[in-house]
Amino acid sequence: MNIFELTDGRRSFTQWDTGRQLIVHDTTCTEVHFCNGTSDCSLVCKVKEQGDLRVVNVPDILLQYTRSITVFAFVEDANGGYTRRAVVFSVRPRTKPSDYVYTDDERLTWDSLDQRIRKLEENPGGVDLTGYVKTVNGKAPDARGNVQIETGGGGLNATASGLLIEILRNGVYSTDQSENITALATALSVTEPDEPEPPVEPDEPDVPEVTLSSISATYSGGDVAVGTAVADLTGIVVTAHYSDGTSKTVTGYTLSGTIAEGSNTVTVSYGGKTTTFAVNGVAESDEPDTPVDPDVPETKAWSDGYFNTDGNVKAWEGYMYCEEYFPVTPGQKYYLTNSDTTWRGSELLCAVYDADKNFITRLTGTANNQAVTMDGLIVSVTAPENAAFIRVSCDNMTDYKNTAIFVPETELPTHELTIADTTWIEGYVGSDGRIAPEDGCWCSWYITAEPGATYKFGNSVSEWSAGWYGIGFFDITGKFIIRQTSAQFTVPENACYIRLSAQNMTGYCDAATLEKVS
Repeated sequence: MNIFELTDGRRSFTQWDTGRQLIVHDTTCTEVHFCNGTSDCSLVCKVKEQGDLRVVNVPDILLQYTRSITVFAFVEDANGGYTRRAVVFSVRPRTKPSDYVYTDDERLTWDSLDQRIRKLEENPGGVDLTGYVKTVNGKAPDARGNVQIETGGGGLNATASGLLIEILRNGVYSTDQSENITALATALSVTEPDEPEPPVEPDEPDVPEVTLSSISATYSGGDVAVGTAVADLTGIVVTAHYSDGTSKTVTGYTLSGTIAEGSNTVTVSYGGKTTTFAVNGVAESDEPDTPVDPDVPETKAWSDGYFNTDGNVKAWEGYMYCEEYFPVTPGQKYYLTNSDTTWRGSELLCAVYDADKNFITRLTGTANNQAVTMDGLIVSVTAPENAAFIRVSCDNMTDYKNTAIFVPETELPTHELTIADTTWIEGYVGSDGRIAPEDGCWCSWYITAEPGATYKFGNSVSEWSAGWYGIGFFDITGKFIIRQTSAQFTVPENACYIRLSAQNMTGYCDAATLEKVS
């Protein structure tokens, strides 16, 4: 379950909203810290009880921007204060409402105006208004910034920066605060210099009109039950071909036909063009459905090939793509992993689509940008701001397609990995989490560990002696956290996996032990 949830059930905020709240599901979380790309520091908000729920108010000021908001769950206990989890929410843009008021920053009072005037009295030259004061009682400042002010005691000269002070000193206005504010606003016409008009862009040259020439369709959904509505068919890819020689995958097409037993012809229509594909209809069996095992990932339809830069599928040995459109949240990181922990992926190629499933761009998750962790058991990409759906393709999928998992970080499963099943490589865990070569040192693969628990790394062979240990800690995404150098260690709260390394392990790896002390 996600540690945070919007009270209205949505998965993102909308710009200029006010009074938004998050439900906090973690009962140990006492504070929530908010920030975005414009924040100099996090905004700290206390979690409060509201009926049967624990909620926190979302700062209105962060919803003035369209930048994604990062929300940190802060916990305080006997071990100190630390961040347990961070979740990113996107902010969908919209036009600012005419009646929007942000009371925390936009409230102007006479006291605040009086304080500014006192500072100006102490340092009259500290603020230069010359060039901004246009007129005072219809008179403009001279070249030195002076203007003639008519007061009850006669005329006086005032610089633009000292104008407010002189007016107040001579008692021109009423002692009533509201009248003073109105009078100051009338007396001083302060405007910013006019912005230059933007240059006129030259007209673009006329280009030939591109028209739709034809369409084609492929179907990979397999046999379907007799009576299935053609609108419910999946595994359909429709490609539009244009007069300039380009092609692209499209949506918004219509289907017609009836699924009867045997071979059926389904007609696809798009943009005034049609094409067909065949579907085999089969009679439903009277046998009861096989129960679904909740621990086994749902099988998706995969086909050979990968997503090219234009969004079309290109054949390549070992690469396969999933035909499903996965809904995504802009700014959220998504992970491809596998319940079969022997799988290794090195290049995740994702096609990104908008809300109408029109292709936008292709994302790449590779070892070059450090999107690959746990030696390829986890590969990630981040959904861009305008994304609504993602389709996935990756290498080394031929034998692993039925156990593939594509989820956001909040739903990423923990792989159960034990020391008994681990493999060992030469080297040790360095201070940066990387495996450094060293004669006599051996390092395990990833092993699942309980956060906060204490373990002891040893060996069942009594004469073995290590001399030096290197224990690496990694979070649920496989990202390195810290290294410790003692045989007995406590797992950090934000860790999920460990890697064990030690000296003098040659010939002793198979006898290594990991004992949970507490």
